[in-house]
Order: sequence, then structure tokens, then C-alpha cells
Amino acid sequence: MSIMLTGSLANTAIITVGNEETPDTTGDHQATATITIETEASSVLPDVDVSKTADQTTVTAGSVVGFTVTITNEGAATASGVTLNDPLPAGLGNDINWQIDTSTGNPSAFIITGAVGSQVLTLNPSSGIDLAAGASLTVHITGLTSTADVASIVTPTPPLCPVPSPAPP
Repeated sequence: MSIMLTGSLANTAIITVGNEETPDTTGDHQATATITIETEASSVLPDVDVSKTADQTTVTAGSVVGFTVTITNEGAATASGVTLNDPLPAGLGNDINWQIDTSTGNPSAFIITGAVGSQVLTLNPSSGIDLAAGASLTVHITGLTSTADVASIVTPTPPLCPVPSPAPP
């Protein structure tokens, strides 16, 4: 379903005649024409998307993990007041200290706030930015995992079938 936007242009022409005997009372000294303009909303509005990908889906405890976040305006107009609120995972040990990778993307466009275990990734400034049509911002964040981030409860699996007892001698 597409959303249509409309506008109109009205134009009025008025004539005056200096040597008419009587003033115009018929209304034929004025004419108005109107044009309606239509377009699909997608052709004039911003369309901002966010994507987030993990560097790896599985790592060993003690490894560095990372995410890449990309914000893209796929629309035809500048998006204003764009904000990001990305609460970062603390890990089971609440010990992952997230950092912005300053060698990738647009690191100065993002900030991480909050204490370790409750950090949040936002845009800089967090009050909102303008993102031009076709523009994107990318940040890569990393954090070090630990053994505290691994579940410590182990549930033993019972044998699948009983072990036969040895036959008496």
C-alpha cells in the first residue's frame, strides 16, 4: 500500500479596464485555475532503517566479541531528530565493558554511556541528528567476554539405557 501526498496550486488572474462605462458585475474580469499535485510519500519523505550484525555467532569465553550497527536513510529527504537507543548486553557476569572501535565507520557519531553492565549505545548528540537522504552511519563496538559470562549450572545427563549387572560366577 502506498501513501499519497497531495498539494495544490491555485492561480487567479484579474483584469481591469480603464475605459469601461460601468464596473464589472458579471465576474468575467477574474478567472481562477487550480492544479492538484500528487506524489507517493516514499518519494519525498525519509525512510530510516537500522541494522545490527554480530561479528561471530559463537566465541570462546575470554574472546573479544563485537557488533556493527548501521543507520541508513533510504528515503528521498533528510531525516531530522534521528535518535538511537541500544542497550548493550552485559553478559551473564555483568562484566562486558563495551568500547567503540575508532578505526571503523563513523565512530565520532556515536557514544556509549552508563556503567559496565548497563551500557547504552546512542547517537552523538543523543538528542538527535539529521541524516541526509542516501546517507548512513556505521559503528563497530567490541567487548571482552570472560568465564563469568558462561552459565555455571551443569545438569548431568543420565545414561540412556540401564547398564546390565554382571552375571554371578
